[in-house]
Amino acid sequence: MRYEKGEWHFYKFNGQTKWNEQNGDSESMQERRKYMLNAYRVLLTRARKGLVICVPEGNANKTVGGFWEDTTRIPEYYDGTYAYLKSLGLEEI
Repeated sequence: MRYEKGEWHFYKFNGQTKWNEQNGDSESMQERRKYMLNAYRVLLTRARKGLVICVPEGNANKTVGGFWEDTTRIPEYYDGTYAYLKSLGLEEI
């Protein structure tokens, strides 16, 4: 999940080279987004003494030709989520 332009977007990695946004209003797509949201809810509510959320910086390196070195880890993918969590008052460690 990524927080972009004021709302959450759901993505699935194709296992090779790119993230595919899980959009659409089909019943199966709605179920998939519901499952992903519930998985995050479960992970974020199990901490008893504390919780660390890691939002990676991404890989800002580009090749000599100007292409991203790793197109699956572009920094902009993480910036919105990081800014949103900071706006909630989460402390950076």
